[in-house]
Amino acid sequence: MFGLSAWILVIGLGGSPAEALPAAIGGYALAHCVGLLAVGLPAGAGVRDLALAAALSSVLSAPQALVVALVARMIITVVDLLLAAIQIRRRTSSPANAPA
Repeated sequence: MFGLSAWILVIGLGGSPAEALPAAIGGYALAHCVGLLAVGLPAGAGVRDLALAAALSSVLSAPQALVVALVARMIITVVDLLLAAIQIRRRTSSPANAPA
């Protein structure tokens, strides 16, 4: 799913859909693996983004590829925060947590 979201961003910046699909999906898979190896960085911050930008630079210019990588990171961060907020709200409003 993350690779497909990167693909949509690449198409939005004018990348060829056929060429961009393998670059986006494969590039995101590679970037995620590289990010996991960056143990000291939260979610591979910086390392994952640079790996994705490098992979996407085959179908976009380097600045455009970096923009896609950073926007993809921002989208994932916002979604993570929203899901966490939903879970917190569900836990605090559930009847199991209500005083007896």
